[in-house]
Amino acid sequence: MADAKAVTVPASKRWAFSPTVRISMGLVSMLLGLLMILDLALKILPDKRAMTMEVREQVSVHLAVQVRRVLNENQDASHLQDVLTELVEQSGDITSLAVRRDSGNLFAASPLHEKTWEAPPLGASTLNAVVVPLHAGDKRWGQLEVGFRSP
Repeated sequence: MADAKAVTVPASKRWAFSPTVRISMGLVSMLLGLLMILDLALKILPDKRAMTMEVREQVSVHLAVQVRRVLNENQDASHLQDVLTELVEQSGDITSLAVRRDSGNLFAASPLHEKTWEAPPLGASTLNAVVVPLHAGDKRWGQLEVGFRSP
């Protein structure tokens, strides 16, 4: 019988994909690239950071309404401090709460507020520190400071 010779396939051909697979991979890559460009331009995909910021701002505004009601009922700082402490204890995301007068003095705060609070730059809210102004009539009375855990 004739000697059977083993056919050696070069290494470059061993892992080569068929033209159909290469075209499919190219089309998928183009589609993903187009989706990314559209997301940059039209914001198609949800932005988790923006949604978190929006929810935290809404929670802070609702807390400010509650604080304003407590202040309208009773101007006692110790009562408000008890309320703020209880709110922090009940929440898993809030690390600290405080009401600061417009003069810069703390009116009432949760126990760890002074240690954990980092004032946002230029007074603008950040993801972890939200500031809500408190008004008495037409004048600014102070602000509610809400510290959140990092997401």
